[in-house]
Amino acid sequence: MKTIRNMDNKTLAAWTLSIAVVLLWAVWVSVKVLTPTNFNDRFAKVQLQGLVSEYVMKQARTATPPEQITAETQKFMQAVDQSVREASAGGRIILVNEALVGSSEVPDITAQVRQAVYQKVPEPKAAAVQPNVPAEMNKFFQGAQ
Repeated sequence: MKTIRNMDNKTLAAWTLSIAVVLLWAVWVSVKVLTPTNFNDRFAKVQLQGLVSEYVMKQARTATPPEQITAETQKFMQAVDQSVREASAGGRIILVNEALVGSSEVPDITAQVRQAVYQKVPEPKAAAVQPNVPAEMNKFFQGAQ
């Protein structure tokens, strides 16, 4: 086995250069890993509870049969899942707003997710409201007496 004293100049130079390259690479990796990136590019939040509640409320105002509501809600939830996955495709970390404590600096992408979802799934439309319902009810109750 050769020691440093027994190495020729070329071998010693090659070892020195190799060690220097490894050390420079280690410094570069450490800086890349430890240097914080732009917080807004790395994290985002979505108000999932709000999106789902909004959809359920709209769906409740429709005249859609329950079986169809179940199928449409399942498609909606799949669209939400796909839209959130698409938002995180570039390595962005998506946080659920309801689980986030005290960080108002995290950008909210709920509007973008909502738009993406409703491009995939039609938005529920409210059923037509009967005109003059109070007057019709009064007539009904007056006729019952």
